Amino acid sequence: MRILIADDEPIVRRGLRAVCESSGVATAVFEAADGERVLEILAHEAIDLAFLDVCMPCLGGLDALEQVPPERRPAVNVIVSGYSEFGYAQRAIRLGVMEYLLKPAGAGEIRDVISRSVERIAKREAGVSVCSADSQDVIAHAVQYIESRISGRLRLQDVAAAIHVSPTYLAALFRRKMQLTFLEYVHMRKMEIAAALLRQGVRIADAARSVGFEDLRHFCEIFERHTGVHPRSYAQVARAASEGH
Repeated sequence: MRILIADDEPIVRRGLRAVCESSGVATAVFEAADGERVLEILAHEAIDLAFLDVCMPCLGGLDALEQVPPERRPAVNVIVSGYSEFGYAQRAIRLGVMEYLLKPAGAGEIRDVISRSVERIAKREAGVSVCSADSQDVIAHAVQYIESRISGRLRLQDVAAAIHVSPTYLAALFRRKMQLTFLEYVHMRKMEIAAALLRQGVRIADAARSVGFEDLRHFCEIFERHTGVHPRSYAQVARAASEGH
């Protein structure tokens, strides 16, 4: 999913970006500090989901959206405002705005908006992109592709392209069928393999590289998130258990 975040407050953009990138569905995130930059981005990029601040310098979010041809508008638009009274309802509905976030929005609220947006886009694209393909077959092909390339970098858009479905549909399918985001599933499989290597006495750095991680610190963070322990502690326990037999 390609996401646009338009807000004149850097702290708001950073917060939205952090949640979007951790959601597991973002394939690209663009930022704009004013409406004119929004117009530039939408003229050259196909955006799936846009977070648009109502009040920005030069041009507000709705003002910018009005200037964009319908075929270039994001699939889902979310208005972000610091005011509890949403006095832009008629314009927003006419422009296809489907969600509203009141600042300061919590991470949970933002994730809910992203989740609903993924479902909306998936429903819209399913008939065009995947035709009558059975969802279980799609998941099976995706998992097979992931397993065959588990030692490298795995991106949602690459897997989707390889099995001929849209990234948005595949992301929604993983959530619905696997109860995990695409990224969570990939990390889970990589950490399962890394754990098996550590149990065999493979060094942490080598285990990390074997599943496609060059950044050791990042690998350790992901490993601990999935197993509950640091890989060093995991390896020590595994070694002690092996020596005890």
